[in-house]
Amino acid sequence: GRAGGLRVLIPAVENSVGSDSFRPGDVLTSRKGLTVEVNNTDAEGRLVLADALALAAEDKPALLVSMATLTGAARVALGPDLPPFFCDDDAVAAAIHDAGRDQADPVWRLPFWEPYETMIEPGIADLDNAPGGGFAGAITAALFLRRFTGQARHYVHFDIYGWQPSPAPGRAKGGVGQGMRAILHALPELDDGRVVLYFAVPPQVAASACRALKPKDQPPGTILALEKPFGDDEASARELNEVLGALVPER
Repeated sequence: GRAGGLRVLIPAVENSVGSDSFRPGDVLTSRKGLTVEVNNTDAEGRLVLADALALAAEDKPALLVSMATLTGAARVALGPDLPPFFCDDDAVAAAIHDAGRDQADPVWRLPFWEPYETMIEPGIADLDNAPGGGFAGAITAALFLRRFTGQARHYVHFDIYGWQPSPAPGRAKGGVGQGMRAILHALPELDDGRVVLYFAVPPQVAASACRALKPKDQPPGTILALEKPFGDDEASARELNEVLGALVPER
């Protein structure tokens, strides 16, 4: 089997109005030290993502994966059933795409299009959390996140929907995992090493994604196996964290 370790981070914060809330035009300093101009307070999710990715990258993982219900632009481009993913490495991207096809977990690669880097670089900070213009929103969000992953060998970002709006054969209405089987079955094709999966989605969606990883589907050496069902409440979210911690010990 493969020697390696898996670490799962599920950062969660409360999004509410308060006297100390940030405002358009504020400049924030991230965990990595990069400054970010806030042009849209509704693009707060990528600020949380950025700090979690910076934390994950400090472990220098072989593969760092972020999964987030991040942009409406991804849904406009590909709809609810086909999540886009971004990856700089052609071999890693091909392994994920092929595994998704083989496991009926379709994903579609979009580019980290570097000419758009200037769109996320404002005049008064290192980065802009929501560039104006309305173009290429999924790509600019992915480029923003990539700035915080420097110590990871490979970085893959999934902009998922994670929701089944109406019942369908084999898919109940509600939270649904996307991309997880593709990642799991791509791992044997990738380099050995420590893997970090980063969920930036509601706990019930993360739980649904983990439920998709059945023991019979696992390649040799994979150490994540969740069979127990989880609910949608806070207690279930805590239980999910406890189970993941028990199943994926520190390397």
